[in-house]
Amino acid sequence: MTNAGPFHQQFEQALCDYLGVEHISLFANGTLALVTALQALRITGEVITTPYSFVATAHSLLWNGIKPVFVDTASEA
Repeated sequence: MTNAGPFHQQFEQALCDYLGVEHISLFANGTLALVTALQALRITGEVITTPYSFVATAHSLLWNGIKPVFVDTASEA
């Protein structure tokens, strides 16, 4: 995900100090953030999502072995 080099570690620590938090995780892009969040939540099975989203939404599910279930979000009038 990252090389976790010294500048990355320094920036994470500086951001923790600035925000007053103990831990923080920085990612190179939103796809990696979604993949990691799903892993941390230990979600399995199926997830309902919209087909009208950036490809990373479904890709992060598939990457984690989760089946995306696409549901139309438009209300019928």
